[in-house]
Amino acid sequence: MVERRCRYCERIFQPSKYQPGQSVCSDPGCQRRRRTEYHRQKIAADPEYRQVCLDSPQKWRSRNPDYWRRYREQHPAAVERNRQQPVVLAANRERMRGAVDSQRDTIELYKVDACWFTEDGAEIEIEALIPVAGTDVSLFCAAVYSRTIAAGC
Repeated sequence: MVERRCRYCERIFQPSKYQPGQSVCSDPGCQRRRRTEYHRQKIAADPEYRQVCLDSPQKWRSRNPDYWRRYREQHPAAVERNRQQPVVLAANRERMRGAVDSQRDTIELYKVDACWFTEDGAEIEIEALIPVAGTDVSLFCAAVYSRTIAAGC
């Protein structure tokens, strides 16, 4: 029987007799990578597929309009936790602007000697921040610290 090397993990495997052109082993991690790669390539190459992927969450939300309201009613602890955590709105290596749901104003954060502080001088943990999509908080500290230790200090 023919043996092949998986293009992700590089282990040797025998392709399925039903899929003789199989180039990825059956390991769940390798299969996940294969599907993700296909999805990215399909989105890049097929505008109709891309549009369907964009429309799908909107259709789900229109079919389930009360989902988040019900979720918040059933999970009050999650709601309170989210209200207490600042959300990063914009950031660079020296400053961040964030918002807290329970407060009306945004907060400005400043970096001093690898630690982050609010405008009034209170130290803040980077891990307590919820980044807005597209904001890479990893740029602000070299290592990940536990929530009880302020980042970088």
